[in-house]
Amino acid sequence: MDNLVEASSGKTTTEFAIEWSQPDGGVDGYRVWMGSSGSYIPRHQTSYTVTGRQPATWYIVQVAAVVANIESGRRALNVTTSM
Repeated sequence: MDNLVEASSGKTTTEFAIEWSQPDGGVDGYRVWMGSSGSYIPRHQTSYTVTGRQPATWYIVQVAAVVANIESGRRALNVTTSM
């Protein structure tokens, strides 16, 4: 999975969006991690909105491609919610 970035729009005091490029070779889906909690995302979706966060707080989001129920190495992104 390549080009994991914060989306250019959609950031508020309690939510933000991330987006990425689909890797070569295809995937079955993606797993987005916030701490120890992971959410499975279908392969056609290359963005995700994180909700229910605190204002002006720094978060680490990790995303991994999933093929045959096995995760690739996770890519991490630091994001801060608005004030």
